[in-house]
Amino acid sequence: ACVEARLSCEVVLLPYGELLAALNRGDGDAVISGLRLDETSLQDALMTRPWFRTMGRFAVLRDSPVKSSDPKDLAGLRIGVIRDTAHARWLETYYGGSILVPFDDAASAQLALRIGNVQAVFGDSLQMIYGLTSATAQNCCKLLGGAGSGQLTKMVNQICIAGLVQGLAEGIHFAKKAGLDVDAVIE
Repeated sequence: ACVEARLSCEVVLLPYGELLAALNRGDGDAVISGLRLDETSLQDALMTRPWFRTMGRFAVLRDSPVKSSDPKDLAGLRIGVIRDTAHARWLETYYGGSILVPFDDAASAQLALRIGNVQAVFGDSLQMIYGLTSATAQNCCKLLGGAGSGQLTKMVNQICIAGLVQGLAEGIHFAKKAGLDVDAVIE
């Protein structure tokens, strides 16, 4: 990415738990990692769009009687989803008894939930966290249950990818410490 942007970049490898503290001290300009998104990390740093997408999750209004993401529990309900996405295709496959309502973006789907135009929304977990923990959401909603059918396989894939990225970083770090020409090693 640095070469493509014609920037001079230095990659500094740090233990995962030290990343945000180092960024806040000014020891770097960016953190490229799968940081856990929680209230602290969202307050301590500006986040970009995720570099990978996570499992889909359902959200409902906080006082909704719906307790489960089981297709039987959501049958007949209007579910908002971003149109033409993997999440929409997944709902079409497994939630045929529900009424799928397509939206152009997560914010529109979440607004529809808050004002009662849909009874649930389904989409990327990270987008749900961003949208539903924002000041605009006013603690309106809750996430339902865990991952749905097939989502555990997707999580396995994400864990494998994260492991590969971590392994690459460790290899580059080792090459540097061993005094090797990192560019030559990579080629």
